[in-house]
Parts: sequence; structure tokens; C-alpha cells
Amino acid sequence: MTEERSPKYGITDSTSKPVALACWDLSTAIKTLDKHHELERPAFERALESLTASIDDANQRAATALRAHVQRLEGIAVPLREARAALRDELLNLWPALEDLAAEENSLRHPNRVQLAEEAALTERPPAPIHGIEPDLPSNDWLRVVATVVKWSREISYGTAARALGPCYLLSKVIEHPKSQARGLRDVCGEAVDHIHHFLAERHTS
Repeated sequence: MTEERSPKYGITDSTSKPVALACWDLSTAIKTLDKHHELERPAFERALESLTASIDDANQRAATALRAHVQRLEGIAVPLREARAALRDELLNLWPALEDLAAEENSLRHPNRVQLAEEAALTERPPAPIHGIEPDLPSNDWLRVVATVVKWSREISYGTAARALGPCYLLSKVIEHPKSQARGLRDVCGEAVDHIHHFLAERHTS
């Protein structure tokens, strides 16, 4: 027996629940990646500025080594930020279609059948020294702070991208309707799957 499909996105009774879960998980990942992107650059630049200032107090040999570490960490943080921004922008472009799908499902089945996240998931705040001790931190400690910020950013960036992968893949396969709205969402979800795979494969370690 053929199941009745929703007019625009072709959702059936059997696919409605997994689609609803995918929309929630994907919208949460989008909000989380967007929020992290907003927080990361100021956190990195504050720590890097303090490290750079502290290098002036180090001897010449130590300063040379520290500047090499600064260059290496910037070589990780900046490309990661650029790659994350591109992925975030692509995922944010999905939002209007997710809202439209939610509106259709909620009007046909249940007012709260599909919900989209309004806030980012709770994640660890940007690493920073204990307030008040910053002026006394030596350069090696500031180096550890900068390295920890980079590690924090990599973990949240990759973890959130991985959480977006499953929902994008599901939506790219489950939505089979020939209508333009369904084709559009299916295609952009498929492109997002490819983009996430590429982002995760880059690793940004050096």
C-alpha cells in the first residue's frame, strides 16, 4: 500500500518521525557551529595577543622558539576558521528550507511535530586563564593557553560537523518527492554531506 505524501516535501507517516529527529539534530548542529564560530576568533586573538606581548620578556633563543610556535598555531587556527566559516554558511543556507518543511509537517500532522532548535547546544566555554592572574603569566603558560584554545576549537568544530552529517544524509535520501521544494532540500543536503566529509578529512593539524 502506497503511503500518502505531504504536498511539498513528500513526507509520509513512516518517514515523519525520522525526518523530525533529523531536523532537530541538524538545526541544533547549525546553531552550535554558528555560535562557536562567533566565540572562537576573539578567544584565540586575545590569547595570541597576550602570548605575543609576553615574548618580549623572553631571551632571544626562547623568543625564537615561541615565535615558531605562534606561526604553527596560527597555521592551524586560521585555515580551520576559514573552512568552518564556509561550512557554517552552507548549513545556514539550509535553514529556510528546514523552516518550510517544519511548517508543512506541523500543519498536516501535529503542531509540534517538527521543531527546530532556537539555541546552540551547551559546549565548553573558550579556555582562558583564571581571572586576575593574566599579568603574571609567563610566555610558556600563554603558549599553553593558545594551544588549548586551538584544541578546543578543533574538538567543537569537528564534533559539531560530525553531528550534522547524519541528519543531512538522512534528509538527502528520505526526501524523494519530485516537487521543487523537495528537490532543492534534497540537493543541498547532499552537497552538505560532501562538504562535511571534506571538512572532517582536512583535520587542520599543521
